[in-house]
Amino acid sequence: MKLKKELVESNKSLEFTLEANLLLNTQIKELSIEHESAKESLKDEIARLSAKMLEFQSENQRLKEDLSNLFATKQANAEKIHHLDLEISEVKKNFSKVERFIVKQHELDLSKALQQVKYFYNIPIDPAG
Repeated sequence: MKLKKELVESNKSLEFTLEANLLLNTQIKELSIEHESAKESLKDEIARLSAKMLEFQSENQRLKEDLSNLFATKQANAEKIHHLDLEISEVKKNFSKVERFIVKQHELDLSKALQQVKYFYNIPIDPAG
């Protein structure tokens, strides 16, 4: 009787263990499916992020080239400005010389005209004269 009782308890224990094992196997299958799904999702995300990274690298390279071109343009413009400043300085010097020449010429022409008025019309131009 005792043996039968132990056999029944052992059988119940075995059934409980089998049920628990079945439950655990079901959970393992569900987790395995979730794991595979998450793995695929992560693969997709990695692929998307890798493509995005390549886009960013390409954009970064383009921006570096643009920056390099801007620095080159800035340098070229600085050199042009320097040359233009030199030319402006030279033009100012020449303008000053031309201006003095023209003013002197006008003074001479005016003096000549006044002398002619004095000579032809016998008008004293010089208040002292």
